Amino acid sequence: EADTIKKIIGLEKSLEEMTQLTQKDMMKILMMEKAKKKIYEPIDHSKTLVIISGNLDEAFRVADQTSETDVDADIFYNLTTKVNLVDVKNALTKKFRPEQVARFGNIHLIYTSLKRKDFELLIQREIERITTNVNNNYGIKLNIDKTINELVYSNGVFPVQGVRPVFSSIIDIIEANISRYLFAAIMHGKKTITMKYNVAQQRIIATVGAEKIETPYVGRIDKIRQSNLIDAIANISVHEAGHAVAYIVLFELAPLQLKSKIASSYAGGFTFPHTIHETKENILKKIKIRNPVIFFITKWR
Repeated sequence: EADTIKKIIGLEKSLEEMTQLTQKDMMKILMMEKAKKKIYEPIDHSKTLVIISGNLDEAFRVADQTSETDVDADIFYNLTTKVNLVDVKNALTKKFRPEQVARFGNIHLIYTSLKRKDFELLIQREIERITTNVNNNYGIKLNIDKTINELVYSNGVFPVQGVRPVFSSIIDIIEANISRYLFAAIMHGKKTITMKYNVAQQRIIATVGAEKIETPYVGRIDKIRQSNLIDAIANISVHEAGHAVAYIVLFELAPLQLKSKIASSYAGGFTFPHTIHETKENILKKIKIRNPVIFFITKWR
């Protein structure tokens, strides 16, 4: 309340001084400021820059792929770099009247989705923040192996959803387990902790001095990936390979990404294509790629 009043009437008193005032003194100050009428004077906004910020999903055709965690972040990044001013104006007309869109002008800051290296840098920065805090607060050096970074990335990155899922995964994987290791280090007077992840054994292994503490851990997304049957994954691999071979022969390009084991409640995979202009010839090629049997029969004949 003191901060709000200070801003409204422009008092030069510090917040601490204001909190010491009695109700009577505060009312006296308010009445004095009211008499000056300064607070009623208009504010000059002639040099004010107004930034309207918001998500414009209609301009980004990948925006609805919020559950997609297996498509490479760089692919989504490259797709979002193609969004331009015209796309933004078309998307705005779905939310505003034409005269309102005109008032927004032509100066638009269009943000792309994050690249893979951006997510990796974000994860590393958060890890450095955690290790610094542990060192400052407890005098213990925390070393986190790159296998933990990879675990966070594979379970925390949903490229279209931005950074919040990454932060929650860091809490789940790293911060939720640190207290246990810190307690062991403090109790035994150890000054170093090393954390790493053993993929084969699915365990977080913490070395506290000479002691090893193993914590069974399967990433929340990895758990979904592993729920798919091995035989089903093998069949999907062969199926996706058929799409890929047809794609390579017809377009003379390797697919951007090929996956046969994805985070889904049902077994599935995908062959991610380039953005290719739809001519009559290219549409026929896409039909053949979607139905490789047609392609291979045609080639055999």
